[in-house]
Amino acid sequence: MELEDKKFYSIGEVERITGVKSHVLRYWESKFRLIRPARRTTGHRKYTQEDVLKIKKIKDLLSVKGYTISGAKKYFIEQNKRSRQQTTLDFGQNPDSGEFLRKIIKELESITEILK
Repeated sequence: MELEDKKFYSIGEVERITGVKSHVLRYWESKFRLIRPARRTTGHRKYTQEDVLKIKKIKDLLSVKGYTISGAKKYFIEQNKRSRQQTTLDFGQNPDSGEFLRKIIKELESITEILK
């Protein structure tokens, strides 16, 4: 099932989209820190599109690729490390990055002065 263009999804909608039962979704929330749906004042879960994509990836790792829960956790940790390293490399390779940061700092200092 395709993702609709919505900001938030209920647990029932996520169940229909991913094919993962709601009790399994709640269990995965307890095992994977990367799934943290917001809660309405009524306590109902509000999943984002990003949450749904992560759930689909977890399902793929566990059911298709044969990962264990702990193996899937390690997979996401490694992906996060690679992503951070790539961001650092991309930012560090930009010759204007130092100048860009100086401009941001100067702008923040001027905003701080205005707020005082």
